[in-house]
Amino acid sequence: MGNVKFSLEEGHMFEKYFCRGHDLPVQLDTMELEWDALIAPMPGLRRLDLSEMPLSSPHTQKVVEAATKYCRELEALVLPGKEHHSMHPGAEVDELLSAVYKGLENWRPTGHRTGLRQLKVPTINEEDRFQSSREFINHVVKYCPNVEYLDGYKQSLCEMDRMTCQDMWMLNLDDWTKFNATCTNIREFNWVVAPFADPFFKVFGEHVKPKLSKLVFAVNMLWDWGRYFHELDKEAGTMARTNIVHVSREGYGWYARDPSAALLGCPNLRELTICLYHPLDGGDVEMAAIAQPEYFPDVEVLDENIFNDHFWETLVANCPLINHVELWEIANDLDFSRLHAFTDRGLVPLAKLKCLHFMSLRRINFTGNGIFEFLNGFSNRHPFLRPTQKSETSLLQPTEPTYAHLAPSSAHTVPVRNPVGCPFERSQFENYTHKTYIRMSKIVLCWSL
Repeated sequence: MGNVKFSLEEGHMFEKYFCRGHDLPVQLDTMELEWDALIAPMPGLRRLDLSEMPLSSPHTQKVVEAATKYCRELEALVLPGKEHHSMHPGAEVDELLSAVYKGLENWRPTGHRTGLRQLKVPTINEEDRFQSSREFINHVVKYCPNVEYLDGYKQSLCEMDRMTCQDMWMLNLDDWTKFNATCTNIREFNWVVAPFADPFFKVFGEHVKPKLSKLVFAVNMLWDWGRYFHELDKEAGTMARTNIVHVSREGYGWYARDPSAALLGCPNLRELTICLYHPLDGGDVEMAAIAQPEYFPDVEVLDENIFNDHFWETLVANCPLINHVELWEIANDLDFSRLHAFTDRGLVPLAKLKCLHFMSLRRINFTGNGIFEFLNGFSNRHPFLRPTQKSETSLLQPTEPTYAHLAPSSAHTVPVRNPVGCPFERSQFENYTHKTYIRMSKIVLCWSL
């Protein structure tokens, strides 16, 4: 058996599976279930999925312990997340984590075994997150050097009306360096779990990850710099006598300046996503009907202009296999100002990306000439866009009063000066509520004049 998934629920949830004339006991936790007898006949088990087991149930730990004894070939372990997002597990999860770490030692690479390739641990000790994060990463580094997916964060990741994740790696730079130097087989990474900081970008880029195909830059709305720096200072013995922590530190959060350094370690990157958000005022909340405005910060958490022309030039130079690029806003109904540092200079080189087939960019600082130069360069490199092929480009400028009277469904052809050789026959301005798009085959380019 290569894959098994256990689900444990109470009461009527199991009635459709068991027809013995009586219900299962209400309190499953007190039952003696022979997990050893169940799992022992599965020595070749490759994937153990416990995502539908209760995190707080003793049976979850017992399944892990049984798999540790009998399933030496295991390559993927998926643990459950919290039963409810309001839970904040503390020491009660330490025994389960200890059982997992003992299993990691047993499943480590040896002989023909490659060790775990996927480890999904959505929940650690949140009351002592700094120490628990370090312990988790250190065990991964020691026993799972070939891991490809550390995706426990996905269980609590929310990108709908907010950018939150309850899985946060509060690591110091030394532990981060050990992780990057050892676990170079990871296939995807989302910065929502890690400190958004220049030293961390630099280390990430210094250690090449040839299998990494997906990278997301985002700042977790739940990230607490005060708590993070408090733990760092306490560990380093530099805590001030006043116990006051200074969170404004060069290279961290708002003061981070060079995320492009991380791109140096991603030669085979396919997908790049950048997620932005900003403080809201009362009018923003009412206009955009944001469901949970309380998650949005009171101040800016990063300087959006770090995703400047240099960033995109670095992407083109180091990640030639990129096929999917997104730069988007969480509150995408709001009309934020342009990203001034991303100009034609950063756009035009993107046409050199031979694999690019999807692009979506929030409002930035392009010109019409830059757009046409990009389209010309792109069409020259992509055989599916021919001068003889009928193509249509839709341009939207929602803030332009000249077109404010147009109905959402209407389209009017207007004269646009096309550079010589541009394969696109005409342009249309269409009025929508908030966004501007250029559509070309599968490419969506959001821009602003």
